Amino acid sequence: MAAEIKEQLDLISGCLFELKLDEPQVAVRYTLQATITYLQEQASDQLPSAASRLSKFFEILYGSQETYGTAHLPRWQRLRDLDCELLLFVAVSYTPLDLIKMRQVEFDCLLDFATKYLNENHLPPRWIFRKEIQTAIALKLDLPNLSQFKKRYHSLEFTSDNSDNERPGKRQSQGVSISARDANTSIIKGIKDSTIPRERQNSTPGKERDNFTEAEHTSPYTANREVKSMFTNALVSTISLLPEPFKTAVENSKLWRWERLRGEKTTGCLATLFSKDETQDVSFTIWCGHDEGYHLNDIFGVQRAISS
Repeated sequence: MAAEIKEQLDLISGCLFELKLDEPQVAVRYTLQATITYLQEQASDQLPSAASRLSKFFEILYGSQETYGTAHLPRWQRLRDLDCELLLFVAVSYTPLDLIKMRQVEFDCLLDFATKYLNENHLPPRWIFRKEIQTAIALKLDLPNLSQFKKRYHSLEFTSDNSDNERPGKRQSQGVSISARDANTSIIKGIKDSTIPRERQNSTPGKERDNFTEAEHTSPYTANREVKSMFTNALVSTISLLPEPFKTAVENSKLWRWERLRGEKTTGCLATLFSKDETQDVSFTIWCGHDEGYHLNDIFGVQRAISS
């Protein structure tokens, strides 16, 4: 009974609120609410035409704006100044053409309402990292002015928990988002605190350091890296321990999906390669999806070294 009464009161409150708004403001409110509802109820489904819409949005904001002239440059700058989540919320709700056709009072209303809607509604954790959004960003990596947005976006991706009541973009604007460096530090600390694996305990103490001293001027790239052992087939539950974006990248790989269809209890998506020379480093590899691989390239800024 109490729940029904609350629902009716909310309905009445919404009606009274709409009476105070003009037609364009009501239209903005319904558009934003439709996006909120879709993100809440269709968390696993792709947003309609999201990739193409977002790609066009990024092209207008961060690429050449000659197509639409210079009359709307102040409007585009206001959008660029938004935090990542707020900008993406607007971008999945409206096309650039929609924003151009808006009157100024309607555009101001949009930015005001969008902020309130994100603060008052609990969207799925990490919704801004949906695959269609990441795909749209990947399609526009060549835009010269997109780098600042990518930097802010990727720093949020390392946030370990976006499920609390405060928006990830809002946390970033207050200077408390977890940076890539902070995330890496926590991972490294966990490695240092772990015990020496049983396979390594049989090595002669001090041997590795002594051998390194003898060849400390030799580049690891040119040293003998012939593989002696490969370790893989970790428990499936281990993947949940990976930080983002690695966890999602692995889970989007064909190998992971094939293993899950077969009901495998272990996965080959993680592997370590040990060389015969114990003074050499160990390679730790992850198996991830094709698009996710390029996404990781972009995050860490790795450069092409070999091509065929």
